[in-house]
Amino acid sequence: MLTNINGEQVDGWLPEKLITNSCKKITFEYLDGAIEKPRYETKAYFFTYKGQLGLFVQCFDDDMSHLIYTHTVRDDYIWQDDNIELNLDINPESTEDDIQICVNPIGTFSDSRGKEKENWNSSVQVKSKISDHQWIIQVLLPINEISNSTLPSELKANVSRTRNGRGNTMAEDTAWKKTFSLRANIKKFFGTLN
Repeated sequence: MLTNINGEQVDGWLPEKLITNSCKKITFEYLDGAIEKPRYETKAYFFTYKGQLGLFVQCFDDDMSHLIYTHTVRDDYIWQDDNIELNLDINPESTEDDIQICVNPIGTFSDSRGKEKENWNSSVQVKSKISDHQWIIQVLLPINEISNSTLPSELKANVSRTRNGRGNTMAEDTAWKKTFSLRANIKKFFGTLN
């Protein structure tokens, strides 16, 4: 599932077409297991790039003027905003090394690892962009911050989107892998990346 991307960044971004044409597309479903198609489409792509694990996510929305992103400081309560949350299961036997990165539409993020929680600051690179009908994030996390020098033989993950309710629409929680709850970090439901 992980494609190694070769190309040059432009202003910190890998070209969108390079990612979307090279990598397997992941579409989201309701996190709680509801069988309806989500109202707001989300597409995600995992890849590797120059020693980094990459994630590229497109969050489509018909009400871009009311995106919620009030947090502007790293490691703040990003989960309260519209956000994308990446959960990595580094060790299936323990939760001590699990990594969580949460990003809002303006690129403010929080990163935590196992017991260290807020005290862990990765070298993650995050880019975000808001356009007329979608907001996009790109996350690049050095592989040597996940494990020694290579990815674990079985790296499991989940990636989710929270779109807070506004106006006449309800909140919507979607993910790559449904967990039958409103929490995306339930490891037994994670998907395998490699």
